[in-house]
Amino acid sequence: METNDLIIDTSIMNNENMFKKFTVRMTIQCHWDEQLYLDMVNKIYNGLDSKLIFKKISNDSKYHNIMTCTVSIHKFTVLEHIFMPMFKNKPILGKKYNDMILWLNALELVMDNNTSTDNIKKAIDLKNQMNTKSTFNDLSLTTEFYNKMLNLQYIIGFFEAEGTFSIRYMMNTHSFGISMNITQKRGSNLLMKSMLEYLYNLPIDSNCKIKLDNTIPKMIDRADKNQVMIQITNLDRMYYSVMPALAKEKFYTRKQIDFVMFMIGIIMLKHGLHYIPEGWKLYHTLRENMNKYRYYTNNVGLPTLKDIMDILTLKPLHDTTKNNRQNTSKYKRVYFDINKNMKIYTPIKLK
Repeated sequence: METNDLIIDTSIMNNENMFKKFTVRMTIQCHWDEQLYLDMVNKIYNGLDSKLIFKKISNDSKYHNIMTCTVSIHKFTVLEHIFMPMFKNKPILGKKYNDMILWLNALELVMDNNTSTDNIKKAIDLKNQMNTKSTFNDLSLTTEFYNKMLNLQYIIGFFEAEGTFSIRYMMNTHSFGISMNITQKRGSNLLMKSMLEYLYNLPIDSNCKIKLDNTIPKMIDRADKNQVMIQITNLDRMYYSVMPALAKEKFYTRKQIDFVMFMIGIIMLKHGLHYIPEGWKLYHTLRENMNKYRYYTNNVGLPTLKDIMDILTLKPLHDTTKNNRQNTSKYKRVYFDINKNMKIYTPIKLK
C-alpha cells in the first residue's frame, strides 16, 4: 500500500484567546473503481472512522467523468497502534520516506498530549517540510538500505499505485511491443534504480533455452512532469523471468486485471499468435480494456475464458527456443486493414 499524503493539520492564532491545535492524518487515494479495495482496508483495520471521498478530476465527454476515491484516516488509536509500528517495520520508500519520518515525529508530539506553543511550532515546522514542500532526495539513503527493504510485494505496491502494464501496436511502424512502467516524482531516483536492478536479477525460468540480454535500461527523466520512470520492454526477459515471478505474488487492487491481460499479451507475442486473425482480434480486445480504458469501460468488453484459451492453446508460430529478435526477423512486416466500425483487424497478404 502506498499512501497519497501524510498530513499534519495545525491551527494557531496569536492573540490572548489562542486556539492551539495540531493533529495528524493520512490519506490513500485511488481511482474510483478501487473503492472496494479502500473499503476492505477500512474493515481490516477494524473501522478507521473514515469515509470514502469522491472527487471529479476530469470531465472528458468521450470517457465520461473520471473520479478519484480517497480514504482519510484520522483515528488516533489506529494511527498509533497500527500504522506507526507498520511504518517503522516496513517504511515507505523513495521521496515519501522523508515525509514518513517527519509525520512519525509529529505523531509522537501528539502522543505527548502537549499542545504548548513550542510543540505547535514544531508541528508547523514539520508540516512545512512535507509533501509538496519537500526538497528531500532519496540519494541521501543508500543502495544497501534499498537492497535490504525491497521485495516483490513492495514493488507490486508501486505498480498498483503508479505503474502500468501495456501491450502495444504501433500504427506508424506496424510493430508490436510490451512494456511495464513505474513512475515516481523526481527525488526517488535511487529507489527507481534499485527496483529496476531487482527486477533484472529475478530468477530465470529453467525452461529458458536462450541467453537473456542483461543490459539494464536507463531511467527515463520526464523533466516536464518532474517525474522519473523505469521501463522494461524486453519480451524474453518478461516471459522467462519477470512475469513468472510477479504471477506468484498477490495484487490487492484491480491492477491485477491489467496484469492478467498483460500476461496473455506476452504469451501471444512470444508464441506469435498475434499474427493470425483470431489472435489479433483478442490482442486488440485486451488493449482496449487495459489501464485507462479499464476505468472507462469497467471491463464490459473483456474476452471470455474460452476466447482466451482458444488462442493460447494453439501451436506456437514462433520457435520459443529462440529469442524474440530471431523470431520476428523472419516475418515481413504485417500490415492491417482496419475496419473501425467492427473493430476487427484483418491481415493483408504480402507478396
